[in-house]
Amino acid sequence: MILTGYSVTAVAVPLVARDSGDGTALVAAVATAYALGALGGAFVVAWWRPTNQGWVALSGLAAYALAPLALALDLGAAWVVAAYVVCGVGIEVFNVPWFTATQREVDPARLSRVSSLDFLVSYGLAPLGLALMAPAIEAFGVRPVLLVAAAACLLAPVAAGLVPTSRRFARA
Repeated sequence: MILTGYSVTAVAVPLVARDSGDGTALVAAVATAYALGALGGAFVVAWWRPTNQGWVALSGLAAYALAPLALALDLGAAWVVAAYVVCGVGIEVFNVPWFTATQREVDPARLSRVSSLDFLVSYGLAPLGLALMAPAIEAFGVRPVLLVAAAACLLAPVAAGLVPTSRRFARA
């Protein structure tokens, strides 16, 4: 997710904003929309306790596919901003149950190591995504790279949802 999704935000949004004529206003609107969506998502997940919390969380994570998809389909600034609001909501609908489940399910003696590995793998791939995004766009064009990023953002959580314990983010 971070390899592709966040790299789209950092690299492709400024390119699309420049090429569409929306410029820095789109870049600022996307960042604001994402933050406001995340804030709204945090409020939602603070009170909502779905039965299949893992699947709901992974669905929220899959919503990040909307960002590169909206950019790839050239839907216009309003749709891109709306997609980033949904992405912000989705990321918090994922993050809160994920971090809660990690604290609940991992032995406290191993929690720091597991959390460190989680962040190392998740955020450690971000520089790789950033490094590959620009050359991929140069080689294949913006639209194909955005469509691949959208597919990756959708398929990764779907694949994770196939793990039996993902349904409730619990061992039992």
